[in-house]
Amino acid sequence: MLYRENGQFKTTYRADQQIFPITQDRIAIGLMLLFGMALLISNVQLSPLYMKQGWLHTKFLLVALLFGYFIYCGILSKKIAAGSNTKTSKWMRLFNEVPAAFLIAIIALVVVKPF
Repeated sequence: MLYRENGQFKTTYRADQQIFPITQDRIAIGLMLLFGMALLISNVQLSPLYMKQGWLHTKFLLVALLFGYFIYCGILSKKIAAGSNTKTSKWMRLFNEVPAAFLIAIIALVVVKPF
């Protein structure tokens, strides 16, 4: 990867990490999980019937799979840094579209509530 920052070209993974630190992502994911669980607990206490809706269980499954996708992206990032990446650029481009498909499905479930 080649990035330009203030006239300096960075070509190593370590240099990229100085430009785009992963720490912020970990903090954001931690806060997302914390607030999501707090919201879930408050909704269950207010309305126990809320958890009996099938679309909600499907949404939770899709969100859990999306979280797994995020973890796998971290594993891929470490493999790329170590130079042991075996994935093609075409595979990476297709893999990059996975979260968009998940998010469209999650939003459709919330809006339509099919079951």
